Amino acid sequence: HQLECAMLGKQWHPKRNSNPAVKKMEKKGIIFDTNKTYSVDATFDMLTSGKISAVGAAARFLNSFDAEDYAFYYVKGRGVVAAGEIISELSQTRETGESYKMVRMIVPEKLPVEEAQLREISASRLKEIMGHGFYFASTTKRPYLTEEESLKLIAELKRLYSE
Repeated sequence: HQLECAMLGKQWHPKRNSNPAVKKMEKKGIIFDTNKTYSVDATFDMLTSGKISAVGAAARFLNSFDAEDYAFYYVKGRGVVAAGEIISELSQTRETGESYKMVRMIVPEKLPVEEAQLREISASRLKEIMGHGFYFASTTKRPYLTEEESLKLIAELKRLYSE
């Protein structure tokens, strides 16, 4: 890939999604940006519908998720607000062009009535918990999380929602 970039005159970047601790075919966690820029209701729509979704070019990021992977809902300016487990293959709504995968919600167990009541793990707290930073300028935040890291993040979210 580095040679291809050089031939095209593009700058080469090592894969930012690579986490050597995450092996192929292993359950992983992915922090998924709910894209409030596109729709202010996107996060709450995804949570109340039990899905992760995207429209247009961003839909390609849904292919990063395999069945049983953990999906962490990330809201720009707030942080990680919820977690679930992928339970379906990719589907698309014809009318809106929305692509989605269904999610079994893990936390919060009981969804608040208003989005403002969601608890969050900020980007700085996320870095503190995981012991490493993330590349945030993408719909899926990288590196992906190992199953162990995912369970640690779920435990922290459960703690926040139990306060």
